[in-house]
Amino acid sequence: MLSCDYINTLLLRIDRKAGMDRQIQIMGKPKPYHHDPYLLEPTVLGMATNVNGALEYSVRYTFKDDESQWIEGTIALGYDEQGKIEVSYDLKPNDACAAASQFTELGLTIVNVECGQDKEIRANRVDWVGEGPLTGVPGKSKMNSFGHWAIHKDDYRFLGNRTNVKWAMATRNVPKSGNNARSAFVLESGTGNVSFENIDGCILLTENFAVAGYGGKSSGPSGLKKASDIKMKGSCKFYLVLPDTFDSDVVPDLTYTSHYGF
Repeated sequence: MLSCDYINTLLLRIDRKAGMDRQIQIMGKPKPYHHDPYLLEPTVLGMATNVNGALEYSVRYTFKDDESQWIEGTIALGYDEQGKIEVSYDLKPNDACAAASQFTELGLTIVNVECGQDKEIRANRVDWVGEGPLTGVPGKSKMNSFGHWAIHKDDYRFLGNRTNVKWAMATRNVPKSGNNARSAFVLESGTGNVSFENIDGCILLTENFAVAGYGGKSSGPSGLKKASDIKMKGSCKFYLVLPDTFDSDVVPDLTYTSHYGF
């Protein structure tokens, strides 16, 4: 039986970090696609064991900048035949959210248990099979190709959604000797859209239900979806493994940030 604590590691990620163009877009009155903060913790309304033997939680994610809006439903946690933790979700917006909100990004963020450990031993790279190495959103994917990619969490290109992702693995650089090998956190995506994030040195992986384009300084994001039009029903899997040793370390590309001084 899974621990009840796992439900608290499933956050709802609303929106994406605002770049300069986005900050210009949202100047003045709030836009319907802007929510801050965008990592919401679940309120557990009930718990039961479903017909498959999985723990099924009734949950609600309430917006902190507008408590009249929330997204709620059920999240079931169980094991598959290989011992992987399977997350099945069926979420819907309430009437206020369905009428008022649109999302540039929306998805479940899975917090790795190692995030509570010392920063020096946390994961510092993500390997994934999917489109890469750059971010992928509607209108911005032509520079990517499908393959096995890796990126350091301090790389200036790290933040953002990747498309057509089969799996993503957060781990530390592991030398061929394997002396410093540590368990790796793996997310098997059900939607194919997985965003990477580095918050206070901790890698967060998000299974995105919806992803919009970036837009420009004078135009909003393209491909926005109303909350009522987003499918928030599906499943993904996550688990810990001991990875094989890598051929080489992955180091961050800081050329851009070093040149511009931030």
